[in-house]
Amino acid sequence: MKKSITDFINGALYSFTNDKKGFSARKLTAFALMLCVGYMHVRYVDKTNVIDALLIDLSAILLLLGIITVQQLIELKLGKRNETQSNESVSG
Repeated sequence: MKKSITDFINGALYSFTNDKKGFSARKLTAFALMLCVGYMHVRYVDKTNVIDALLIDLSAILLLLGIITVQQLIELKLGKRNETQSNESVSG
């Protein structure tokens, strides 16, 4: 256990140099974001807003992975439908 903690700390410190020993910036960013999300869930999420928190988390994950775009999120929030979807529903 102590060795793994030491390895993690050394990897984090080597990340600030140009060595291959350190973690990548993407991994460090993902780790920091997950710590923030975990803290926010423990601190602010309760039974009344758990669905909202999960929708926000899912939207952020999909946005960061590039599966959806900001424009699609805005249209979802405003309740606008895609033109092809509305054309299919009228003709079908």
